[in-house]
Amino acid sequence: MKLNMSHQSLVILKFFLIVIAGVNFSLLFSVNKWAGTAEVPFVAYVFWYALGATVTFAIIATIKREEFPTSWVHIRTHAVSAFLGFAFPFAVFSFVAEKLPSGIAILFVILTPVFTYIWSLAFRLEKIQLRSIVGLLLGISGVLLVVIPSGGLPESHMVGWALLALISPACFGALNVFVEKYSPPKLGIISLSLGICTMSSIILLPVMIITGQVWVPFASSNSDGSWSVISAICINTLIWPLFYGTIQITGAFTWSMMNIIAVIFGFFWGWVFFSESPSSWVWFASLLMLGSFFLILTKKKRT
Repeated sequence: MKLNMSHQSLVILKFFLIVIAGVNFSLLFSVNKWAGTAEVPFVAYVFWYALGATVTFAIIATIKREEFPTSWVHIRTHAVSAFLGFAFPFAVFSFVAEKLPSGIAILFVILTPVFTYIWSLAFRLEKIQLRSIVGLLLGISGVLLVVIPSGGLPESHMVGWALLALISPACFGALNVFVEKYSPPKLGIISLSLGICTMSSIILLPVMIITGQVWVPFASSNSDGSWSVISAICINTLIWPLFYGTIQITGAFTWSMMNIIAVIFGFFWGWVFFSESPSSWVWFASLLMLGSFFLILTKKKRT
């Protein structure tokens, strides 16, 4: 997407989009924890908020008369995007969210740029640079500080859940590379958002049934669980258009800056909603991960 505006205006637009996306994304992890404490089955939870977002995007696309192609190329693109960027990583993270303090859970999201770079190397989109290697080592060091029980995690049994949480940033990084390398056919951001949410719903429905996690919002007295789903629908209805729209303007790496905002506000929401107080180890780990991100983000562009 090419915009005819001054450099200063473009910088302001990027900053605005990334901050809005980061604040919005950070809320999702507190909502995940809310759903977990309300004992909502995690696959059912992700399925329902994916379906809710699908319905919302379908209504918006209809009002806007935005085209939604159904060729094999489009279906394949939406299916891969749904698996890498929605169904699998969000199901995993929804599952581990109730096992970890929300501030620590959101901390792993900042590793998305690191995994994006790793996947970029694998697909030869980037070249190895010393600056990037140092950044990767800083990111790994930050994770180790969090998973060491005597450091950032309150209890030793959380180590396994913390390691499992790494699947999410790995998938998000893979999605960034997929969008960059295999750019989907030209579609509006609502159609792209509708595609990923629709395919996520299709993928998760049989998983929900097979795993015996069938659950319907507002069909029981579990009002907290139902409202957590509604909250997640609202968040996803905003995050996906921001994702596709911002990447077209800034590129994948600049978009990843929203993870920094998400981490900062993730700690804030954890304190507000769950009275969580991150240890000094967690703050230090955050600095290492931020350093990791900035080193990779500011590396020289490949030629």
